[in-house]
Amino acid sequence: MKKILLLIIAPFVFYAWQVNAQTEFAPLGAEWYYTYTTEGENPVNHYNQIISEQDTIVEGSNCRILRQYYDGLGIVNKKYILKQEQGKVYYYHQERFNLLFDFETKVNDIVEFTFKFRKYEFYPMYVDTILSAKYEVEEITTDIQNLKTFKTKILNEDRLNEDKYGLPYVYHYSEKIGFEVEFMPEFDNIYHTGDTHQGLRCYSDTDLSFASSWWSYTSLPCDYSITTSINTLKNETVRIYSNPCSNNVFVYTSNGGNIKIVDFLGKIVYYSELFDGVNEISMDHFLKGIYLVKIQNKGTSIQTLKIVKL
Repeated sequence: MKKILLLIIAPFVFYAWQVNAQTEFAPLGAEWYYTYTTEGENPVNHYNQIISEQDTIVEGSNCRILRQYYDGLGIVNKKYILKQEQGKVYYYHQERFNLLFDFETKVNDIVEFTFKFRKYEFYPMYVDTILSAKYEVEEITTDIQNLKTFKTKILNEDRLNEDKYGLPYVYHYSEKIGFEVEFMPEFDNIYHTGDTHQGLRCYSDTDLSFASSWWSYTSLPCDYSITTSINTLKNETVRIYSNPCSNNVFVYTSNGGNIKIVDFLGKIVYYSELFDGVNEISMDHFLKGIYLVKIQNKGTSIQTLKIVKL
């Protein structure tokens, strides 16, 4: 009897292990963070924070609600409804589920993805739609966090949509992290002339923190909380506040030194000597966004943190 019971239970245990072994794309509490720059004569940096916040059921499927917060103002400017079936992730749009990521696919497989497309006709009026295109999986790599990244290329038969609508020629995406540039690929028919790529791309949950490779050279950590009024460094003799800020920021150091502020392109936009005590720095001329702050005291110790300009 015991042997028969074991044989009955074993397949279910194996199935549960397979389900749990699949990386969950958007566990509750997971956060994505990215910045972007508007175009025009006076470009402005903005940043978005996306949080996986709530479970729901849509058309009989277990789904997850993710909300996007704009510029740290507590304003939700987008909402995503996702569901995951094993390694496939779908988003709900226009009353249907659309394939966004496929983490089960293999090299040389053909996968059809569906993207959100915003068609501008008479600004600011627009018509949202969806566009599908088939991609061939060219490469699958695994990073040091043991996450797989998929490189896919659009098939020649769908190149017309790529040229006409600006769909990606190469579609990169990673487990947990998603689209390589922002959280989710969304396209429009506006001609873009400026450099609007995301300068910062982070992801974090209880098991993992990740910063994109093109940002990590600045040593900015993925601790992108924007609710802390005083950001205290490991060295208690150095503090910076208020953070985020809109006009002025105050830097306290008990040992003097100097400060460098670096923008998201790695350019030094501010440098000054620091004296003992509280130093006031005007941020009026800074664009909105995230900046890296490096403080070197007279003892040659270097502290690195970030500051948010609203």
